[in-house]
Amino acid sequence: MLLLPLFVLSLFFSNALSVPPPQASGSTKDVVNGSGVEGSGTDGNLASVPHPHATGLADDDEVDDGTIDDGGDDDSVEDDGEADGSLPSISQPQATGITDDDKVDDVDVDDSEADPDVSDVDVIDADVDDGADADDDADAGDGDVAGNDTEPSARKRPRPGRPVRRQLRIVNRNIAPDGFRRSAVLANGVFPGPLITARKGRRAAIRVTNQLKNTNMDVETSVHWHGIFQTRTNWADGVPWVTQCPIKQQKSFLYRFNIGKQSGTHWYHSHYGVQYCDGLRGPLVIYDPRDPHRRRYDVDNARTVITLSDWYHNLGPQLGNILAAVPANSTLINGRGRYPGGPRSSLAVIPVRRGLRYRFRVISMSCDPWFNFTIDGHRMTIIEADGSEVKPVQVDSLPVFAGQRYSVVVKANRPVGNYWIRASTNQNGNFTGGINSAILRYVGAPRREPRSRPGPYKLAFDEGKLHPLRNPRAPGRPGIGNADVSLQLTPSLDPSTRLWQINNVTWKDPSTPVLLQILSGKLHPSQLMPSGSLYELPPNKVIEISFPNNAPLLPGKPHPIHLHGHDFSVVRVSGSKTTNFVNPVRRDVVSMGTDPSDNVTIRFRTDNPGPWIIHCHIDWHLHHGFAVVMAESTGQTSKMRPPVDWRRLCN
Repeated sequence: MLLLPLFVLSLFFSNALSVPPPQASGSTKDVVNGSGVEGSGTDGNLASVPHPHATGLADDDEVDDGTIDDGGDDDSVEDDGEADGSLPSISQPQATGITDDDKVDDVDVDDSEADPDVSDVDVIDADVDDGADADDDADAGDGDVAGNDTEPSARKRPRPGRPVRRQLRIVNRNIAPDGFRRSAVLANGVFPGPLITARKGRRAAIRVTNQLKNTNMDVETSVHWHGIFQTRTNWADGVPWVTQCPIKQQKSFLYRFNIGKQSGTHWYHSHYGVQYCDGLRGPLVIYDPRDPHRRRYDVDNARTVITLSDWYHNLGPQLGNILAAVPANSTLINGRGRYPGGPRSSLAVIPVRRGLRYRFRVISMSCDPWFNFTIDGHRMTIIEADGSEVKPVQVDSLPVFAGQRYSVVVKANRPVGNYWIRASTNQNGNFTGGINSAILRYVGAPRREPRSRPGPYKLAFDEGKLHPLRNPRAPGRPGIGNADVSLQLTPSLDPSTRLWQINNVTWKDPSTPVLLQILSGKLHPSQLMPSGSLYELPPNKVIEISFPNNAPLLPGKPHPIHLHGHDFSVVRVSGSKTTNFVNPVRRDVVSMGTDPSDNVTIRFRTDNPGPWIIHCHIDWHLHHGFAVVMAESTGQTSKMRPPVDWRRLCN
């Protein structure tokens, strides 16, 4: 998929095209990993660092009543305070560049068949920012630029395997991340939600407690751990009416799952209605102590996680009733941004030290638009796509669709100064006054907004040039149609209802979760509800799915398609008529493209029993029926034994 610079064509029902600029050639040399950040306190070991993403709120903050005001010129979060005593501010176990000389404890991957129970898991550390840097932001200098211009200091390295008990409290709070104050749905009172980290091979347990009160927004909830396969724990996938009943007010649920052999950059978000558009979304990173790319970068920590979000001034349920395009008011980078005509709110600052190489983990937590991510004067080397390591590819710009993630290595090799980080969207390509922007600040640079110019744009992004670092072949016999099961899922818009369809059927939530229907044993798979939206898949077979882009009424392109429970080989990418079964990119969100001739095709193997939803990750489209469920290996699924508290969710 070769992407050329175009700006903003907004089609009915969502987003048309945007702009990855073109680019030229280049290569990345293998460089032995450095020893860390000079003078920053980072020493190449796993270190804990402050979480840069959000401003915390105390439990005694007043819950908003759902009204919206214009925020005036107040760009801060309401009533910054100390974190709740039950959830103290904690340090963050993260990698700041693991060298060959660093001693990393071995992690055994548990592949046992037993379901994890609470006595057998590590509870993932959910880092909570207590808002301590809020006052510093007020003194950021010219342009009200927020953030620390020095590297975060390292703290005591956490003992791997030592359980850390934490929870996510889902609450309503007033925030103004772009200067416009509104009520939001937040994890632990911050936006984005707290950065959750873990190590490859561990088990996880995260308790989600519903403390929502604002009835102008949804007051039930769930959390999906995007990118986590949930092997043998389909019940923990977090999709209401597919894998669970929602979590009701003042109730909680303990999500327990095995991370297994997975690593990389992921995220979590509500899967209830359009709730994550109201704020319930955050980053999740799984570190691999034996990362095959570890020699390519020096720094990989909380400050190098970059979240891209769209933000809305109206509440999600109001916007979810609109059967048309829903443009965002602003773009937030690490939870900060500006909107046209608004105040000069604080912008996120990413600190770097000249001479070091940084692994930036770029996460699109978008509800709708896709982002064209660039850093003025700096090239990026892609080393990961959606949790899968890829062979290094240099680019100048990076198109990131809703739900997608990339790791890119950036060399801080420019003169000391401030440089714009840009994330234009297919809805808004404007950078005037710091819109769609953040700041890359070299240590020693003045605390002011950049004067850098965009570009150069010579190295074009091409999804077809991304190849897996390991086990690159697509499953099954080469050739379209040579899989064990071949499906065609054709999306369209019903002109009479203005709802989305796949193969002429609109997804509607069943009254009983699909997983519970299977576990009951009372229905043949062909009788599972909702009728017409479930596809039964046999175990241990190669599945091929094509997504034709040529429906007569298919607005809102490009549609990012996400499959739960798996990643997949993209044997035909958008913008290409050729296939690749030798080394296709492997990921879990793929764009259907914009050309009517596009016919994106994926392959995966049914090695993970359970009902898995596959849907457009534009949340408004999912909300209006753009989804089906793959009921995989129903015979094996019926033998699953979810925990007792899972069944209680439906009481």
